[in-house]
Amino acid sequence: MIGAVIAHHDSSVRRQFYNILEDSNRIEILQAVSDPTKLFEAVEEDDPDVLLIGLQFDRLSGLDLLDHIMRTDPTPTLMIGDESRRNKEEAVKAFSYGAVDFISPHQREEEILQLIKMAAGSRVKRLIREEKPEIESPDFSDKILVIGSSTGGPPEIERILKSLGDDFPAPIVVAQHMGEEFTSLFADRIDKLSDLKIREVSNEHELKEGEAWIGPGGKDVEIKKSDGKFFVETRTPTKGNTPSVDRLMKSASKVYGKNTLAVILSGMGDDGAIGASYVKSRGGKVLVQDKETSKVYGMPRHVKEQGHADEKLPIDRIPQSIARCI
Repeated sequence: MIGAVIAHHDSSVRRQFYNILEDSNRIEILQAVSDPTKLFEAVEEDDPDVLLIGLQFDRLSGLDLLDHIMRTDPTPTLMIGDESRRNKEEAVKAFSYGAVDFISPHQREEEILQLIKMAAGSRVKRLIREEKPEIESPDFSDKILVIGSSTGGPPEIERILKSLGDDFPAPIVVAQHMGEEFTSLFADRIDKLSDLKIREVSNEHELKEGEAWIGPGGKDVEIKKSDGKFFVETRTPTKGNTPSVDRLMKSASKVYGKNTLAVILSGMGDDGAIGASYVKSRGGKVLVQDKETSKVYGMPRHVKEQGHADEKLPIDRIPQSIARCI
Protein backbone atom coordinates (compact mmCIF):
# COMPACT_ATOMS: atom_id res chain seq x y z
CA MET A 1 0.00 0.00 0.00
CA ILE A 2 1.31 3.45 -0.99
CA GLY A 3 0.97 6.14 1.69
CA ALA A 4 0.21 9.57 0.24
CA VAL A 5 -0.11 13.09 1.64
CA ILE A 6 -1.96 15.81 -0.30
CA ALA A 7 -1.04 19.45 0.39
CA HIS A 8 -2.84 22.24 -1.44
CA HIS A 9 -4.27 25.62 -0.44
CA ASP A 10 -7.46 25.11 -2.51
CA SER A 11 -10.04 22.86 -0.83
CA SER A 12 -11.63 21.92 -4.17
CA VAL A 13 -8.29 20.68 -5.53
CA ARG A 14 -7.60 18.74 -2.32
CA ARG A 15 -11.05 17.17 -2.56
CA GLN A 16 -10.55 16.26 -6.23
CA PHE A 17 -7.27 14.44 -5.59
CA TYR A 18 -8.66 12.91 -2.39
CA ASN A 19 -11.54 11.37 -4.37
CA ILE A 20 -9.21 10.06 -7.07
CA LEU A 21 -6.84 8.44 -4.59
CA GLU A 22 -9.64 7.11 -2.41
CA ASP A 23 -10.94 5.02 -5.32
CA SER A 24 -7.59 3.26 -5.69
CA ASN A 25 -7.05 0.04 -3.75
CA ARG A 26 -3.25 0.57 -3.77
CA ILE A 27 -3.08 4.06 -2.25
CA GLU A 28 -3.81 5.11 1.32
CA ILE A 29 -4.42 8.81 1.98
CA LEU A 30 -2.49 9.60 5.15
CA GLN A 31 -3.45 13.27 5.33
CA ALA A 32 -4.87 16.07 3.19
CA VAL A 33 -3.68 19.46 4.47
CA SER A 34 -3.72 23.14 3.51
CA ASP A 35 -1.11 24.44 5.92
CA PRO A 36 2.68 24.10 5.40
CA THR A 37 3.23 23.32 9.09
CA LYS A 38 0.79 20.40 8.85
CA LEU A 39 2.66 19.17 5.79
CA PHE A 40 5.99 19.16 7.63
CA GLU A 41 4.37 17.33 10.54
CA ALA A 42 2.86 14.73 8.19
CA VAL A 43 6.24 14.09 6.55
CA GLU A 44 7.89 13.61 9.92
CA GLU A 45 5.16 11.58 11.66
CA ASP A 46 3.58 9.52 8.85
CA ASP A 47 6.66 8.77 6.70
CA PRO A 48 4.67 8.94 3.43
CA ASP A 49 5.76 7.20 0.24
CA VAL A 50 4.72 10.14 -1.93
CA LEU A 51 3.71 13.78 -1.56
CA LEU A 52 1.36 15.78 -3.77
CA ILE A 53 2.16 19.46 -3.20
CA GLY A 54 0.59 22.57 -4.71
CA LEU A 55 2.75 25.35 -6.13
CA GLN A 56 1.21 28.16 -4.09
CA PHE A 57 0.28 28.55 -0.40
CA ASP A 58 -0.76 31.55 1.67
CA ARG A 59 2.63 32.26 3.20
CA LEU A 60 5.11 30.11 1.29
CA SER A 61 5.50 28.87 -2.26
CA GLY A 62 5.37 25.17 -3.00
CA LEU A 63 8.99 25.40 -4.15
CA ASP A 64 10.00 26.68 -0.71
CA LEU A 65 8.23 23.71 0.88
CA LEU A 66 9.82 21.28 -1.56
CA ASP A 67 13.27 22.78 -0.95
CA HIS A 68 12.88 22.36 2.82
CA ILE A 69 11.62 18.78 2.55
CA MET A 70 14.38 17.70 0.18
CA ARG A 71 17.03 19.15 2.47
CA THR A 72 15.65 17.68 5.71
CA ASP A 73 13.57 14.58 4.93
CA PRO A 74 13.74 13.68 1.20
CA THR A 75 10.42 12.25 -0.01
CA PRO A 76 9.23 11.45 -3.57
CA THR A 77 7.11 14.44 -4.59
CA LEU A 78 4.73 15.34 -7.40
CA MET A 79 3.98 19.04 -7.79
CA ILE A 80 0.38 20.00 -8.56
CA GLY A 81 0.17 22.70 -11.27
CA ASP A 82 -2.49 24.33 -13.38
CA GLU A 83 -2.50 25.82 -16.87
CA SER A 84 -1.20 29.31 -16.03
CA ARG A 85 2.19 30.28 -17.45
CA ARG A 86 3.49 31.15 -13.99
CA ASN A 87 2.63 27.72 -12.65
CA LYS A 88 4.16 26.06 -15.70
CA GLU A 89 7.40 27.95 -15.10
CA GLU A 90 7.33 27.01 -11.41
CA ALA A 91 6.64 23.37 -12.31
CA VAL A 92 9.69 23.24 -14.59
CA LYS A 93 11.81 24.88 -11.88
CA ALA A 94 10.60 22.27 -9.36
CA PHE A 95 12.68 19.58 -11.07
CA SER A 96 15.90 21.20 -9.86
CA TYR A 97 14.49 21.20 -6.33
CA GLY A 98 14.02 17.42 -6.43
CA ALA A 99 10.45 16.92 -7.70
CA VAL A 100 9.93 13.61 -9.49
CA ASP A 101 7.33 15.05 -11.84
CA PHE A 102 4.30 17.31 -11.90
CA ILE A 103 0.59 16.59 -12.29
CA SER A 104 -2.44 18.62 -13.22
CA PRO A 105 -6.02 18.41 -11.94
CA HIS A 106 -6.99 18.29 -15.62
CA GLN A 107 -5.21 14.99 -16.30
CA ARG A 108 -7.09 11.73 -16.62
CA GLU A 109 -7.46 9.78 -13.38
CA GLU A 110 -5.52 6.83 -14.82
CA GLU A 111 -2.55 9.08 -15.62
CA ILE A 112 -2.61 10.61 -12.14
CA LEU A 113 -2.66 7.22 -10.44
CA GLN A 114 0.12 5.92 -12.69
CA LEU A 115 2.31 8.93 -11.85
CA ILE A 116 1.69 8.49 -8.12
CA LYS A 117 2.63 4.81 -8.24
CA MET A 118 5.72 5.59 -10.31
CA ALA A 119 6.81 8.41 -7.98
CA ALA A 120 6.36 6.23 -4.89
CA GLY A 121 8.88 3.77 -6.33
CA SER A 122 11.44 6.42 -7.29
CA ARG A 123 14.68 7.26 -5.54
CA VAL A 124 15.23 10.73 -4.11
CA LYS A 125 18.20 12.07 -2.21
CA ARG A 126 18.96 14.96 0.07
CA LEU A 127 19.16 18.23 -1.83
CA ILE A 128 22.59 19.84 -1.73
CA ARG A 129 23.41 22.87 -3.83
CA GLU A 130 26.57 22.00 -5.70
CA GLU A 131 29.24 24.17 -7.24
CA LYS A 132 29.51 24.10 -11.00
CA PRO A 133 32.21 21.53 -11.85
CA GLU A 134 35.12 22.47 -14.05
CA ILE A 135 34.97 20.37 -17.21
CA GLU A 136 37.80 20.44 -19.72
CA SER A 137 36.70 19.56 -23.26
CA PRO A 138 38.90 19.15 -26.33
CA ASP A 139 39.27 22.12 -28.68
CA PHE A 140 37.78 20.24 -31.63
CA SER A 141 35.39 17.34 -32.18
CA ASP A 142 33.49 15.97 -35.16
CA LYS A 143 31.01 14.17 -32.92
CA ILE A 144 27.46 14.80 -31.75
CA LEU A 145 26.09 14.38 -28.22
CA VAL A 146 22.53 13.06 -28.00
CA ILE A 147 20.79 12.74 -24.62
CA GLY A 148 17.60 10.87 -23.81
CA SER A 149 15.58 10.78 -20.60
CA SER A 150 12.11 10.69 -19.09
CA THR A 151 10.93 10.81 -15.47
CA GLY A 152 13.70 12.12 -13.22
CA GLY A 153 15.73 13.33 -16.18
CA PRO A 154 15.20 17.13 -16.25
CA PRO A 155 17.45 17.98 -13.28
CA GLU A 156 20.13 15.65 -14.66
CA ILE A 157 19.96 17.33 -18.08
CA GLU A 158 20.20 20.71 -16.36
CA ARG A 159 23.20 19.50 -14.38
CA ILE A 160 25.02 18.19 -17.44
CA LEU A 161 24.38 21.20 -19.67
CA LYS A 162 25.34 23.65 -16.92
CA SER A 163 28.69 21.89 -16.61
CA LEU A 164 29.56 22.27 -20.30
CA GLY A 165 30.99 25.60 -21.41
CA ASP A 166 30.15 27.61 -24.51
CA ASP A 167 33.38 26.23 -26.01
CA PHE A 168 31.99 22.69 -25.98
CA PRO A 169 33.20 21.39 -29.36
CA ALA A 170 30.09 19.47 -30.47
CA PRO A 171 26.37 20.06 -31.00
CA ILE A 172 23.92 18.62 -28.46
CA VAL A 173 20.36 17.38 -29.03
CA VAL A 174 18.09 16.30 -26.18
CA ALA A 175 14.96 14.15 -26.20
CA GLN A 176 13.24 14.57 -22.81
CA HIS A 177 9.73 13.16 -22.41
CA MET A 178 7.73 16.24 -21.43
CA GLY A 179 4.45 17.89 -22.34
CA GLU A 180 4.49 20.26 -25.31
CA GLU A 181 3.50 23.20 -23.10
CA PHE A 182 6.62 22.75 -20.95
CA THR A 183 9.59 22.01 -23.23
CA SER A 184 10.10 25.62 -24.38
CA LEU A 185 10.04 26.79 -20.76
CA PHE A 186 12.50 24.02 -19.88
CA ALA A 187 14.85 25.13 -22.67
CA ASP A 188 14.57 28.80 -21.65
CA ARG A 189 15.34 27.96 -18.02
CA ILE A 190 18.51 25.99 -18.79
CA ASP A 191 19.61 28.62 -21.32
CA LYS A 192 19.66 31.18 -18.51
CA LEU A 193 21.68 28.86 -16.26
CA SER A 194 24.17 27.55 -18.81
CA ASP A 195 26.98 29.04 -20.87
CA LEU A 196 25.69 27.05 -23.83
CA LYS A 197 23.12 28.46 -26.22
CA ILE A 198 20.03 26.33 -25.59
CA ARG A 199 16.82 26.42 -27.63
CA GLU A 200 13.75 24.30 -28.30
CA VAL A 201 13.64 22.72 -31.76
CA SER A 202 10.82 24.43 -33.68
CA ASN A 203 11.36 23.34 -37.31
CA GLU A 204 14.75 22.79 -38.98
CA HIS A 205 17.97 24.16 -37.50
CA GLU A 206 21.63 23.77 -38.42
CA LEU A 207 23.69 22.04 -35.75
CA LYS A 208 26.71 23.92 -34.40
CA GLU A 209 29.21 23.31 -31.62
CA GLY A 210 28.44 24.96 -28.29
CA GLU A 211 24.68 24.83 -28.90
CA ALA A 212 22.05 22.50 -27.45
CA TRP A 213 18.60 21.79 -28.85
CA ILE A 214 15.69 20.49 -26.76
CA GLY A 215 13.14 18.37 -28.61
CA PRO A 216 9.58 19.74 -28.34
CA GLY A 217 6.88 17.79 -26.53
CA GLY A 218 4.27 16.38 -28.87
CA LYS A 219 6.81 15.89 -31.69
CA ASP A 220 9.85 13.78 -32.50
CA VAL A 221 13.22 15.10 -33.66
CA GLU A 222 15.68 13.65 -36.16
CA ILE A 223 19.20 14.48 -37.34
CA LYS A 224 19.90 14.80 -41.07
CA LYS A 225 22.77 15.82 -43.34
CA SER A 226 22.42 18.02 -46.40
CA ASP A 227 25.10 19.69 -48.54
CA GLY A 228 27.78 18.79 -46.02
CA LYS A 229 25.92 20.36 -43.09
CA PHE A 230 24.05 18.75 -40.20
CA PHE A 231 20.53 19.69 -39.13
CA VAL A 232 17.96 18.82 -36.48
CA GLU A 233 14.31 18.92 -37.47
CA THR A 234 10.91 18.11 -36.01
CA ARG A 235 8.89 15.11 -37.14
CA THR A 236 5.34 13.88 -36.62
CA PRO A 237 5.45 11.24 -33.87
CA THR A 238 4.60 7.67 -34.74
CA LYS A 239 4.25 6.07 -31.30
CA GLY A 240 4.94 6.33 -27.58
CA ASN A 241 6.17 9.27 -25.53
CA THR A 242 7.55 12.34 -27.25
CA PRO A 243 10.07 13.30 -28.28
CA SER A 244 11.21 9.75 -29.00
CA VAL A 245 14.69 8.90 -27.72
CA ASP A 246 14.87 5.90 -30.07
CA ARG A 247 14.10 8.01 -33.11
CA LEU A 248 16.63 10.72 -32.21
CA MET A 249 19.46 8.27 -31.55
CA LYS A 250 18.69 6.11 -34.57
CA SER A 251 18.80 9.15 -36.88
CA ALA A 252 21.99 10.48 -35.26
CA SER A 253 23.74 7.12 -35.71
CA LYS A 254 22.77 6.99 -39.39
CA VAL A 255 24.26 10.43 -40.04
CA TYR A 256 27.19 10.62 -37.61
CA GLY A 257 27.98 6.88 -37.41
CA LYS A 258 30.87 6.14 -35.03
CA ASN A 259 30.95 9.83 -34.07
CA THR A 260 27.72 9.53 -32.09
CA LEU A 261 27.92 9.81 -28.29
CA ALA A 262 24.62 8.82 -26.66
CA VAL A 263 23.66 9.32 -23.01
CA ILE A 264 20.63 7.64 -21.41
CA LEU A 265 19.43 9.16 -18.14
CA SER A 266 16.72 8.39 -15.59
CA GLY A 267 13.37 7.43 -17.06
CA MET A 268 10.42 5.08 -17.02
CA GLY A 269 10.06 2.48 -19.77
CA ASP A 270 12.49 1.31 -22.46
CA ASP A 271 12.64 4.23 -24.91
CA GLY A 272 16.28 4.54 -25.97
CA ALA A 273 17.14 0.85 -25.98
CA ILE A 274 16.54 0.50 -29.73
CA GLY A 275 18.25 3.81 -30.43
CA ALA A 276 21.27 2.76 -28.37
CA SER A 277 21.50 -0.47 -30.36
CA TYR A 278 21.79 1.56 -33.58
CA VAL A 279 24.49 3.76 -32.04
CA LYS A 280 26.50 0.71 -30.99
CA SER A 281 26.04 -1.10 -34.32
CA ARG A 282 27.62 1.86 -36.12
CA GLY A 283 30.56 2.16 -33.74
CA GLY A 284 29.28 4.97 -31.52
CA LYS A 285 29.48 5.08 -27.73
CA VAL A 286 26.69 4.85 -25.14
CA LEU A 287 26.77 6.06 -21.52
CA VAL A 288 23.99 5.24 -19.06
CA GLN A 289 23.15 6.63 -15.63
CA ASP A 290 23.52 4.09 -12.84
CA LYS A 291 20.73 2.66 -10.68
CA GLU A 292 21.86 4.40 -7.50
CA THR A 293 21.50 7.93 -8.87
CA SER A 294 18.52 7.40 -11.20
CA LYS A 295 15.17 8.47 -9.80
CA VAL A 296 13.57 5.86 -12.07
CA TYR A 297 15.90 3.12 -13.30
CA GLY A 298 13.94 2.02 -16.36
CA MET A 299 15.49 3.41 -19.52
CA PRO A 300 19.14 2.98 -18.43
CA ARG A 301 18.40 -0.53 -17.17
CA HIS A 302 17.00 -1.70 -20.51
CA VAL A 303 20.01 -0.34 -22.40
CA LYS A 304 22.43 -2.00 -19.98
CA GLU A 305 20.60 -5.35 -19.91
CA GLN A 306 20.58 -5.50 -23.71
CA GLY A 307 24.34 -5.01 -23.75
CA HIS A 308 24.47 -1.60 -25.42
CA ALA A 309 26.07 0.43 -22.59
CA ASP A 310 29.80 1.16 -22.76
CA GLU A 311 29.80 2.80 -19.31
CA LYS A 312 27.41 2.86 -16.35
CA LEU A 313 28.03 5.99 -14.30
CA PRO A 314 26.65 8.02 -11.39
CA ILE A 315 25.26 11.35 -12.57
CA ASP A 316 28.14 13.36 -11.09
CA ARG A 317 30.64 11.51 -13.29
CA ILE A 318 28.72 11.73 -16.55
CA PRO A 319 29.86 15.30 -17.53
CA GLN A 320 33.53 14.32 -17.15
CA SER A 321 32.95 11.18 -19.19
CA ILE A 322 31.21 13.20 -21.91
CA ALA A 323 34.20 15.55 -22.09
CA ARG A 324 36.56 12.59 -22.30
CA CYS A 325 34.57 10.78 -25.01
CA ILE A 326 33.67 13.75 -27.18
